Amino acid sequence: MWVAPEARGTGISNVLVKAVIQWARERGFLRLVLDVADDNAPAIELYARHGFEPTGVRGVLAEPRSHIMEHERALDL
Repeated sequence: MWVAPEARGTGISNVLVKAVIQWARERGFLRLVLDVADDNAPAIELYARHGFEPTGVRGVLAEPRSHIMEHERALDL
């Protein structure tokens, strides 16, 4: 998920995450999984606030961003 800089801090990220969780539950999904960059503290906090927990799976982004480490987080619905 990406939010334009001018919309950050408005609460739109919470609205979007809640909408995806609700959408997935309504369709019977059992789990949501996402990847987040290790150095993106605001995103990590956002996802943690909504119950997403680290799974232990780690990786890097594709070129040309292979210097960015990321980790997987999941939410059991």
